[in-house]
Amino acid sequence: MLISGGAVFGIKRMGQLDESPFRATCNLKYRDSDPEDKAARLVSYWQVKIQKPSWRPFVTIQVKEEDQEVIDDNDPKLSKLRSRYGDSVCNAVKDALKELNEYSPDKRCIMNEVWNFREGRKATMTEVITCILEQLVAADPGLRGHEFKVPTQKISNSI
Repeated sequence: MLISGGAVFGIKRMGQLDESPFRATCNLKYRDSDPEDKAARLVSYWQVKIQKPSWRPFVTIQVKEEDQEVIDDNDPKLSKLRSRYGDSVCNAVKDALKELNEYSPDKRCIMNEVWNFREGRKATMTEVITCILEQLVAADPGLRGHEFKVPTQKISNSI
């Protein structure tokens, strides 16, 4: 669903690597030797690696008397990645790992999620339905009225 040139709501693939840091780094590092191909290979390599449940670069820490898993910045694979390709590539891998650990910790499968891209969070069904109704009314103003009403005030996020 678009608004002013960018998607507000859409499907985000949780655990899928963001390719842009890989492309940017490879464009700088491998200018003369097919940087796009090198970036694509690097993304593929790390996507496979982060989806292997046998690799768990997490440590458990206590936060407010609760155990919480966080990524171990001293993990040898992540340290090597950071030293070779920089923080942006390493952070992209860490972000995807966090999402996989949250959405599919045992199988490490990429999961689809309805996402609010403007606010960088999971979208509520109320938000999505309201947006769809607003788009329908904008496309055909004659729809406003008895068939349905677009809520004018914020509604509870629970359905």
